[in-house]
Amino acid sequence: MKRKSLLIAGLAVGMVIFFILNGHGQQSGNYKKLVYDWYPASTTPVSAVLVIGGSEGGIGYGKSWARVLNGKGISVLDLAFFGKAPLSGQLEEIPMEYFQRAWDTLSTLAGVNAKKLSIIAVSKGTEPALWLAAHNSNVSLVVAASPSHAIWQGINRANYSSVKSSWTLAGKPMPFIPYDYSRGTYPIVNFYLKGVESGTPAEALIPVEKIKGTVVLLAGGKDMIWPASAMTSALEKRYATVSGNKKLIVRNYPDAGHGFLLPFEGEAGKKKLMDALAPNLGFLGGDAAAFAQAMEESFQLVLEELTRH
Repeated sequence: MKRKSLLIAGLAVGMVIFFILNGHGQQSGNYKKLVYDWYPASTTPVSAVLVIGGSEGGIGYGKSWARVLNGKGISVLDLAFFGKAPLSGQLEEIPMEYFQRAWDTLSTLAGVNAKKLSIIAVSKGTEPALWLAAHNSNVSLVVAASPSHAIWQGINRANYSSVKSSWTLAGKPMPFIPYDYSRGTYPIVNFYLKGVESGTPAEALIPVEKIKGTVVLLAGGKDMIWPASAMTSALEKRYATVSGNKKLIVRNYPDAGHGFLLPFEGEAGKKKLMDALAPNLGFLGGDAAAFAQAMEESFQLVLEELTRH
Protein backbone atom coordinates (compact mmCIF):
# COMPACT_ATOMS: atom_id res chain seq x y z
CA MET A 1 0.00 0.00 0.00
CA LYS A 2 2.85 2.39 0.79
CA ARG A 3 4.31 1.87 -2.68
CA LYS A 4 0.91 2.56 -4.27
CA SER A 5 0.50 5.74 -2.24
CA LEU A 6 3.94 6.94 -3.25
CA LEU A 7 3.12 6.28 -6.90
CA ILE A 8 -0.10 8.28 -6.73
CA ALA A 9 1.66 11.07 -4.88
CA GLY A 10 4.33 11.12 -7.56
CA LEU A 11 1.70 11.54 -10.23
CA ALA A 12 0.20 14.43 -8.32
CA VAL A 13 3.43 16.38 -8.49
CA GLY A 14 4.38 15.35 -12.00
CA MET A 15 3.27 18.72 -13.30
CA VAL A 16 5.82 20.33 -10.98
CA ILE A 17 8.74 18.12 -11.89
CA PHE A 18 8.68 18.96 -15.59
CA PHE A 19 9.61 22.54 -14.74
CA ILE A 20 12.34 21.53 -12.30
CA LEU A 21 14.12 18.72 -14.13
CA ASN A 22 15.93 19.09 -17.43
CA GLY A 23 13.74 16.84 -19.55
CA HIS A 24 14.67 15.13 -22.78
CA GLY A 25 12.92 13.10 -25.44
CA GLN A 26 12.02 13.13 -29.10
CA GLN A 27 10.39 16.31 -30.36
CA SER A 28 7.76 14.51 -32.41
CA GLY A 29 6.06 11.18 -32.05
CA ASN A 30 3.88 8.62 -33.75
CA TYR A 31 0.21 9.01 -32.84
CA LYS A 32 -1.20 6.45 -35.25
CA LYS A 33 -1.76 3.91 -32.48
CA LEU A 34 -3.22 4.47 -29.05
CA VAL A 35 -1.00 3.87 -26.04
CA TYR A 36 -3.06 2.92 -23.03
CA ASP A 37 -3.63 0.43 -20.24
CA TRP A 38 -7.04 -1.22 -19.99
CA TYR A 39 -8.43 -2.23 -16.61
CA PRO A 40 -11.74 -4.09 -17.12
CA ALA A 41 -14.21 -4.68 -14.34
CA SER A 42 -15.16 -8.32 -13.78
CA THR A 43 -18.90 -7.84 -14.28
CA THR A 44 -20.63 -7.06 -17.59
CA PRO A 45 -22.01 -4.93 -19.02
CA VAL A 46 -20.10 -2.19 -17.24
CA SER A 47 -19.80 1.54 -17.37
CA ALA A 48 -16.37 2.78 -18.39
CA VAL A 49 -14.15 5.78 -17.76
CA LEU A 50 -11.45 7.37 -19.90
CA VAL A 51 -8.80 8.76 -17.54
CA ILE A 52 -6.49 11.52 -18.75
CA GLY A 53 -3.72 12.49 -16.39
CA GLY A 54 -1.78 15.73 -16.18
CA SER A 55 1.62 16.77 -17.43
CA GLU A 56 3.24 13.54 -16.26
CA GLY A 57 1.98 12.04 -19.52
CA GLY A 58 -1.11 10.12 -18.55
CA ILE A 59 -0.19 6.53 -17.69
CA GLY A 60 -0.55 5.74 -14.00
CA TYR A 61 -3.31 8.06 -12.84
CA GLY A 62 -5.90 5.73 -14.33
CA LYS A 63 -4.35 2.71 -12.66
CA SER A 64 -4.98 4.24 -9.26
CA TRP A 65 -8.59 4.86 -10.26
CA ALA A 66 -8.97 1.30 -11.52
CA ARG A 67 -8.04 -0.12 -8.11
CA VAL A 68 -11.08 1.62 -6.68
CA LEU A 69 -13.52 1.53 -9.59
CA ASN A 70 -13.13 -2.01 -10.93
CA GLY A 71 -14.75 -3.46 -7.82
CA LYS A 72 -17.71 -1.17 -8.38
CA GLY A 73 -18.31 -2.46 -11.90
CA ILE A 74 -16.53 0.39 -13.69
CA SER A 75 -13.79 -0.28 -16.24
CA VAL A 76 -10.93 2.17 -16.77
CA LEU A 77 -8.91 3.16 -19.84
CA ASP A 78 -5.71 4.88 -18.71
CA LEU A 79 -4.43 6.89 -21.66
CA ALA A 80 -0.85 8.03 -22.28
CA PHE A 81 -0.48 11.08 -24.48
CA PHE A 82 3.24 11.87 -24.38
CA GLY A 83 6.46 10.65 -22.80
CA LYS A 84 5.89 7.00 -23.68
CA ALA A 85 7.18 5.49 -26.94
CA PRO A 86 6.26 5.88 -29.73
CA LEU A 87 4.52 9.08 -28.61
CA SER A 88 6.23 12.45 -28.47
CA GLY A 89 8.66 13.10 -25.65
CA GLN A 90 7.17 16.55 -25.14
CA LEU A 91 3.71 17.89 -24.40
CA GLU A 92 3.58 19.95 -27.55
CA GLU A 93 1.37 19.87 -30.66
CA ILE A 94 -0.29 16.58 -29.79
CA PRO A 95 -3.17 15.71 -32.17
CA MET A 96 -6.57 16.20 -30.57
CA GLU A 97 -7.74 13.40 -32.85
CA TYR A 98 -5.65 11.04 -30.71
CA PHE A 99 -7.98 11.68 -27.77
CA GLN A 100 -11.00 11.33 -30.02
CA ARG A 101 -9.82 7.89 -31.12
CA ALA A 102 -9.35 6.91 -27.48
CA TRP A 103 -12.90 7.98 -26.77
CA ASP A 104 -14.24 6.10 -29.79
CA THR A 105 -12.28 3.00 -28.75
CA LEU A 106 -13.67 2.98 -25.22
CA SER A 107 -17.19 2.05 -26.31
CA THR A 108 -15.91 -0.86 -28.43
CA LEU A 109 -14.02 -2.67 -25.68
CA ALA A 110 -15.39 -5.95 -24.40
CA GLY A 111 -18.21 -5.71 -21.89
CA VAL A 112 -18.58 -1.93 -22.00
CA ASN A 113 -22.03 -0.37 -21.92
CA ALA A 114 -21.73 2.30 -24.62
CA LYS A 115 -24.46 4.34 -22.95
CA LYS A 116 -22.50 4.78 -19.71
CA LEU A 117 -19.21 6.46 -20.61
CA SER A 118 -17.40 9.09 -18.56
CA ILE A 119 -14.13 11.03 -18.47
CA ILE A 120 -11.94 11.87 -15.47
CA ALA A 121 -9.08 14.31 -16.02
CA VAL A 122 -6.71 16.37 -13.94
CA SER A 123 -4.70 19.51 -14.61
CA LYS A 124 -3.34 19.63 -18.18
CA GLY A 125 -5.48 16.65 -19.12
CA THR A 126 -8.62 18.71 -18.56
CA GLU A 127 -7.96 20.60 -21.80
CA PRO A 128 -8.54 17.59 -24.10
CA ALA A 129 -11.11 16.15 -21.67
CA LEU A 130 -13.39 19.18 -21.79
CA TRP A 131 -12.84 19.49 -25.54
CA LEU A 132 -13.93 15.85 -25.97
CA ALA A 133 -17.02 16.38 -23.84
CA ALA A 134 -17.94 19.44 -25.90
CA HIS A 135 -17.70 17.51 -29.16
CA ASN A 136 -19.21 14.15 -28.15
CA SER A 137 -22.82 14.04 -26.98
CA ASN A 138 -22.35 10.52 -25.56
CA VAL A 139 -20.14 11.76 -22.70
CA SER A 140 -22.39 11.10 -19.71
CA LEU A 141 -20.06 12.70 -17.19
CA VAL A 142 -16.82 14.67 -17.36
CA VAL A 143 -14.82 15.38 -14.21
CA ALA A 144 -12.23 18.14 -14.56
CA ALA A 145 -10.00 18.54 -11.51
CA SER A 146 -7.73 21.60 -11.26
CA PRO A 147 -9.09 22.53 -14.69
CA SER A 148 -8.26 24.93 -17.47
CA HIS A 149 -10.83 27.00 -19.33
CA ALA A 150 -8.69 27.28 -22.45
CA ILE A 151 -5.84 25.84 -24.50
CA TRP A 152 -2.40 26.83 -23.20
CA GLN A 153 1.09 26.78 -24.60
CA GLY A 154 2.73 23.37 -24.72
CA ILE A 155 5.44 22.09 -22.41
CA ASN A 156 8.80 21.30 -24.00
CA ARG A 157 11.28 20.21 -21.36
CA ALA A 158 14.08 19.91 -23.91
CA ASN A 159 13.62 23.45 -25.22
CA TYR A 160 11.96 25.93 -22.89
CA SER A 161 12.16 28.66 -25.52
CA SER A 162 9.77 26.74 -27.78
CA VAL A 163 6.42 28.53 -28.06
CA LYS A 164 3.91 26.15 -29.59
CA SER A 165 0.38 25.00 -28.87
CA SER A 166 -0.22 21.95 -26.72
CA TRP A 167 -2.55 20.46 -29.32
CA THR A 168 -3.27 20.31 -33.02
CA LEU A 169 -6.55 19.79 -34.85
CA ALA A 170 -6.75 18.67 -38.48
CA GLY A 171 -2.99 19.05 -38.68
CA LYS A 172 -2.93 22.67 -37.53
CA PRO A 173 -1.90 24.08 -34.13
CA MET A 174 -4.89 24.98 -32.00
CA PRO A 175 -5.04 28.61 -30.84
CA PHE A 176 -3.46 28.94 -27.41
CA ILE A 177 -2.45 31.29 -24.62
CA PRO A 178 1.34 31.74 -24.36
CA TYR A 179 3.19 31.78 -21.07
CA ASP A 180 4.23 35.03 -19.43
CA TYR A 181 7.62 35.11 -17.69
CA SER A 182 7.49 38.72 -16.47
CA ARG A 183 6.62 37.70 -12.88
CA GLY A 184 9.41 35.17 -12.52
CA THR A 185 9.48 31.40 -12.75
CA TYR A 186 8.38 30.48 -9.23
CA PRO A 187 5.72 29.69 -8.28
CA ILE A 188 4.73 28.18 -11.59
CA VAL A 189 1.31 29.83 -11.43
CA ASN A 190 3.09 33.07 -12.43
CA PHE A 191 3.32 31.80 -16.01
CA TYR A 192 -0.47 31.74 -16.29
CA LEU A 193 -1.74 34.76 -14.39
CA LYS A 194 -1.46 37.35 -17.16
CA GLY A 195 -3.23 35.07 -19.62
CA VAL A 196 -6.23 34.89 -17.29
CA GLU A 197 -6.20 38.46 -16.00
CA SER A 198 -5.86 40.16 -19.38
CA GLY A 199 -8.69 38.22 -20.99
CA THR A 200 -8.46 34.99 -22.94
CA PRO A 201 -8.64 35.15 -26.75
CA ALA A 202 -11.99 33.70 -27.79
CA GLU A 203 -10.39 31.25 -30.20
CA ALA A 204 -8.41 29.63 -27.37
CA LEU A 205 -11.42 29.03 -25.14
CA ILE A 206 -12.83 25.52 -24.72
CA PRO A 207 -16.54 25.53 -25.75
CA VAL A 208 -17.88 23.96 -22.56
CA GLU A 209 -21.35 25.38 -23.24
CA LYS A 210 -21.72 22.60 -25.85
CA ILE A 211 -21.35 19.81 -23.30
CA LYS A 212 -24.52 17.70 -23.00
CA GLY A 213 -23.57 15.52 -20.05
CA THR A 214 -22.90 16.34 -16.41
CA VAL A 215 -19.84 18.48 -15.71
CA VAL A 216 -17.94 18.36 -12.41
CA LEU A 217 -15.34 21.08 -11.81
CA LEU A 218 -12.96 20.85 -8.84
CA ALA A 219 -10.53 23.63 -7.97
CA GLY A 220 -8.29 24.91 -5.19
CA GLY A 221 -8.13 28.61 -4.37
CA LYS A 222 -4.42 28.43 -3.49
CA ASP A 223 -3.31 26.45 -6.54
CA MET A 224 0.35 27.30 -7.18
CA ILE A 225 0.61 25.44 -10.50
CA TRP A 226 -1.99 27.42 -12.41
CA PRO A 227 -5.02 29.57 -11.44
CA ALA A 228 -7.55 26.75 -11.43
CA SER A 229 -10.05 28.65 -9.30
CA ALA A 230 -10.17 31.63 -11.67
CA MET A 231 -10.33 29.32 -14.68
CA THR A 232 -13.17 27.39 -13.06
CA SER A 233 -15.08 30.64 -12.69
CA ALA A 234 -14.49 31.32 -16.38
CA LEU A 235 -15.80 27.85 -17.23
CA GLU A 236 -18.91 28.47 -15.11
CA LYS A 237 -19.66 31.74 -16.89
CA ARG A 238 -19.23 30.23 -20.33
CA TYR A 239 -21.31 27.18 -19.43
CA ALA A 240 -24.12 29.46 -18.24
CA THR A 241 -24.39 31.17 -21.64
CA VAL A 242 -26.68 28.34 -22.76
CA SER A 243 -29.88 28.46 -20.71
CA GLY A 244 -30.57 24.74 -20.96
CA ASN A 245 -27.33 23.78 -19.23
CA LYS A 246 -28.24 22.62 -15.73
CA LYS A 247 -25.83 19.77 -15.12
CA LEU A 248 -22.89 21.65 -13.64
CA ILE A 249 -21.39 20.75 -10.24
CA VAL A 250 -18.64 23.01 -8.89
CA ARG A 251 -16.53 22.54 -5.79
CA ASN A 252 -14.03 25.29 -5.08
CA TYR A 253 -11.86 24.74 -2.01
CA PRO A 254 -10.39 28.14 -1.07
CA ASP A 255 -7.43 26.86 0.94
CA ALA A 256 -6.52 23.82 -1.19
CA GLY A 257 -3.86 23.65 -3.86
CA HIS A 258 -3.38 21.72 -7.09
CA GLY A 259 -4.21 18.14 -8.07
CA PHE A 260 -6.13 17.00 -5.00
CA LEU A 261 -8.44 14.59 -6.85
CA LEU A 262 -6.65 11.39 -5.89
CA PRO A 263 -8.36 8.04 -5.29
CA PHE A 264 -7.60 6.16 -2.09
CA GLU A 265 -8.77 3.10 -0.23
CA GLY A 266 -9.93 3.70 3.33
CA GLU A 267 -8.56 5.93 6.07
CA ALA A 268 -5.22 4.16 6.09
CA GLY A 269 -4.85 4.70 2.36
CA LYS A 270 -5.71 8.38 2.71
CA LYS A 271 -3.15 8.86 5.49
CA LYS A 272 -0.35 7.16 3.57
CA LEU A 273 -1.17 9.21 0.52
CA MET A 274 -1.09 12.46 2.48
CA ASP A 275 2.18 11.46 4.16
CA ALA A 276 3.72 10.83 0.75
CA LEU A 277 2.43 14.14 -0.59
CA ALA A 278 3.52 16.24 2.39
CA PRO A 279 6.98 17.22 1.06
CA ASN A 280 5.44 18.52 -2.17
CA LEU A 281 2.50 20.53 -0.87
CA GLY A 282 4.57 23.70 -1.00
CA PHE A 283 4.76 23.33 -4.78
CA LEU A 284 1.09 22.44 -5.16
CA GLY A 285 -0.17 25.21 -2.88
CA GLY A 286 -2.52 25.40 0.08
CA ASP A 287 -2.17 23.59 3.38
CA ALA A 288 -2.31 19.92 4.29
CA ALA A 289 -5.65 20.04 6.11
CA ALA A 290 -7.38 21.78 3.20
CA PHE A 291 -5.78 19.41 0.69
CA ALA A 292 -6.94 16.37 2.68
CA GLN A 293 -10.47 17.73 2.96
CA ALA A 294 -10.63 18.56 -0.74
CA MET A 295 -9.23 15.15 -1.63
CA GLU A 296 -11.76 13.25 0.48
CA GLU A 297 -14.82 15.30 -0.45
CA SER A 298 -14.08 15.46 -4.16
CA PHE A 299 -13.27 11.75 -4.32
CA GLN A 300 -16.58 10.85 -2.69
CA LEU A 301 -18.42 13.24 -5.00
CA VAL A 302 -16.88 11.66 -8.08
CA LEU A 303 -17.74 8.16 -6.86
CA GLU A 304 -21.36 9.22 -6.35
CA GLU A 305 -21.59 10.79 -9.79
CA LEU A 306 -20.03 7.77 -11.48
CA THR A 307 -22.66 5.49 -9.96
CA ARG A 308 -25.34 7.77 -11.45
CA HIS A 309 -23.81 7.75 -14.89
